[in-house]
Amino acid sequence: MSSPPARGSSPRRMDRYAGAAAGRPRTGDRRRRPSTVWSAFVAATSSAFAGFAVVAALVLVGWGLSSPDASAADALRLAAQGWLLAHRARLDLVAGEVGLVPLGLTALVAGLLYRAGSGLGRALRVAELGTAARAVVALSGCYAAVVVITTGLADTPTVRVDPARTLLGAGAIAVISGGLGLLRGSPLGARLLTELPDGARLAGRFAAVSTAIVIAAGAVLAGGSLAFHHRRAAELSHALAPGLVDGIGLTLLGLVLVPNAAVWGAAYAVGPGFAVGAGTSVTPLSATAGPVPAFPLLAAVPAGGLPPLLVVAVLAVPVLAAVLGGIAVGRVRGPTGRAIRSVLAGSLLAGLGLAVLAWLAGGPLGFGRLAVFGPVFWRVGLAAAAELAVVGVNAAGITRWWLERRALR
Repeated sequence: MSSPPARGSSPRRMDRYAGAAAGRPRTGDRRRRPSTVWSAFVAATSSAFAGFAVVAALVLVGWGLSSPDASAADALRLAAQGWLLAHRARLDLVAGEVGLVPLGLTALVAGLLYRAGSGLGRALRVAELGTAARAVVALSGCYAAVVVITTGLADTPTVRVDPARTLLGAGAIAVISGGLGLLRGSPLGARLLTELPDGARLAGRFAAVSTAIVIAAGAVLAGGSLAFHHRRAAELSHALAPGLVDGIGLTLLGLVLVPNAAVWGAAYAVGPGFAVGAGTSVTPLSATAGPVPAFPLLAAVPAGGLPPLLVVAVLAVPVLAAVLGGIAVGRVRGPTGRAIRSVLAGSLLAGLGLAVLAWLAGGPLGFGRLAVFGPVFWRVGLAAAAELAVVGVNAAGITRWWLERRALR
């Protein structure tokens, strides 16, 4: 049994004695933090493999059912090309360049990266910005490298994939999705959220509410127009896919493009609209579109201008989004000036978000007329930011005035 320390011992000695008496933890009990690079590599490769496996499984099943002489190697190449398109890659074909991103597949990729980042944050117990930055860089770098390696599988004598553009697209998606997931799964995210100024939180609230309403309205507009033109869509479906298996494949292709249609509908509601070929423009006030590619989802494209009442209803979408966002900000107690500044900042955030979505939702489908498809992203962003700012500021100010007047009664 250890004897107690002698009288007159210094506090430092007593602390040392107490630590020795308590006993040091065994080597096996110590929990060492795993390697950042190795953990990021495992998370990145797992996410990439899972995303590619989902696409490859769908393509292999459809390819095998459609033809008894189908080549598995050709099916894997087609799956790799579709998976790379989800990362904003460009396919160089003899007939032109294909870069229309299927946002349904991009959402799958982003969701898997978000989950990978969340798991990485929990494993590393990230609590500092420096550690988070190293983890995100390692995750995005490993993921982008794996995606670029896949371009070798997708290349054929008639199809080439640009590795540089693929690297940038995959890295950007990994940084954004993986970074958000890492903050969500680590103590750092909760701490940063509590340290945010009230104005920044209100700006984020306005941006989230208004953007969600505009995108949801775009989805409703696209779905309603497709339902209105259902006969034309059915004729195109039967012409392109007369059999059951071909019909299933065409339906899956349409499903991964549904988010694109929602963004196009949002651009239509905001005002700038979208293009379905070079020299065309589809807006609520007019539609100058030539022959549209024979694809069922494009049957929803209006052939001409809308009746005045429908034009008013469509253009009221961003107004409604701004009003609801402004009310959500104005209901929070605080000075009116802070609410107005938050709405202005939130309008810029919402415009930036819609511009990014519009940029992702469009792309070329070949040379000449097919080289332009989708919205012009900067027009959508500017129009959305301006409309949301003007209406949202008034909505927030009126809400604050009404609540303050009610409190004085």
